[in-house]
Amino acid sequence: MFGSFESDYDSSDLYLTSMVFDNFTRSQVGVAANYYYHNQFLSMQVSNITGQQLSYDENHSFAYTLNGKGNYFKGMILVSLSYTLVQSGHGKIFHWASLGTQIRAGNFFTEIDAYAGRYRQNMTIDSSQSNYREADNLSVSISESFCFGKFRPFVKLAANWQEDVETSTLSRRSYGGAAGLEYYSIRGEDFRIHIVYQNHRNRYGEMWLDREGTEKINIITAGMKWKLTIGSLVTKAKELITGK
Repeated sequence: MFGSFESDYDSSDLYLTSMVFDNFTRSQVGVAANYYYHNQFLSMQVSNITGQQLSYDENHSFAYTLNGKGNYFKGMILVSLSYTLVQSGHGKIFHWASLGTQIRAGNFFTEIDAYAGRYRQNMTIDSSQSNYREADNLSVSISESFCFGKFRPFVKLAANWQEDVETSTLSRRSYGGAAGLEYYSIRGEDFRIHIVYQNHRNRYGEMWLDREGTEKINIITAGMKWKLTIGSLVTKAKELITGK
């Protein structure tokens, strides 16, 4: 649905996400028609919409997306642009635009993503309550990483603004940052150890039921990720059984 590169990652590889990306269901059922021409890619998608953020009636809600990607300067720059029209039911139409850019320069890797559009924000932290209101949103994120050997230090910044449609006032403003270090062992991309520090600042408007004012959050996480494919497990099992 989005032309951002943030949406291409597995959630376990995203330590900090933009507010827009974090509020949507990441997998939908749909169909797509793709066209490739040299270093260009064009895709037209139709998908169902689940979740109340974009839907007033899940039985009659669909998203229509046009997405284009281009590869420039021998792969050094990759640009993705998309427009989505969301038929939300009850005669409501939401519009979304997103832009993503990847830049590779030697061992440096930069990603920039931006989203703009309208959806229904449940303006409460308590999941047992319902306070859905239409809101216009803008999210921008930028990340920078550097690879040297088995180490990859990185930093990511995200800024988000949300305006309540009914009152035309700022309902939420948030800023976040993350800095961390990943270590890839001799197993390569399949095995990773990481440590990450995150800092979040959220400012809530008066239309939120249980939040108002500024919220400050600091998080330190450490962990590992080990990707095992079925094929590799079968191979290792055969080696253990046969001793070869």
